[in-house]
Amino acid sequence: MDRQQHRRGPERERSPLFNLLSGTSMACPHVSGIAATVKAQNPSWSPSAIRSAIMTTGGHGCWEPHGPFPIHIAIQKKNLKAPITTQSGASATAYDYGAGEVSPTGSLQPGLVYETDTVDYVQFLCNYGYDISTINLISPTLPDGFTCPKTTNADLISDMNYPSIAISKFDLKESKKVSRTVTVMLKLSIL
Repeated sequence: MDRQQHRRGPERERSPLFNLLSGTSMACPHVSGIAATVKAQNPSWSPSAIRSAIMTTGGHGCWEPHGPFPIHIAIQKKNLKAPITTQSGASATAYDYGAGEVSPTGSLQPGLVYETDTVDYVQFLCNYGYDISTINLISPTLPDGFTCPKTTNADLISDMNYPSIAISKFDLKESKKVSRTVTVMLKLSIL
């Protein structure tokens, strides 16, 4: 039975025949296809390397001065070439759109990737303040012999080897050093 047959009167005239949905659920099949393409072209890459390649090659942006520190301003554009906005109409930020618009071809040759392994995630939980018994409730299979270091604190969370950088309570008045380990993933061709 046609959807329109269930509606009567003025509602039937105003209701669209389809609805446009967007967001994570709609992006999932696209990102999954890109991940499969990256894996097909680079069969030795780990899931972490594939995620990093997709995250670090997405979006658009530029560096702008902000006091003594330059900050990256990501200027995401809609299909009408206008900046992306939130439901309220405010300009969207990286917290709204994440790593940005994925690039199927860019993710095939990202240049650098950030490998994140199990120890990185468990160390994140230690730095967040969880003890081993609590972490075992979340992840019952920990790396052999792993224990939380004696010197953990929330400031070390930013050192997780992840393709994005988040610094809590950063006021832009002082510098904050974060560490990352990257792997060069360049394909060189000799003519």
